[in-house]
Amino acid sequence: MIGGGGVTGRIDVIASAVYNKMRPHDLYKLDFCYSPPYSPVWDPLLIAARVAMDKAHAHHEKEEKPRRDVLTF
Repeated sequence: MIGGGGVTGRIDVIASAVYNKMRPHDLYKLDFCYSPPYSPVWDPLLIAARVAMDKAHAHHEKEEKPRRDVLTF
């Protein structure tokens, strides 16, 4: 594995998430330990989950907008 400290732990979390069929929202709700000298406040996995949630929400909003080129009654 290539990466800095903590990469193996993040890979384990991703493997568990895939195995359990977790969605970004489920991953975002996980509680990661936080130790100021050793880890950032926002874990990169939480940031990635939030970005995925935002993109999915934006995509969903595009689909929900009524079409203006079609007449509906």
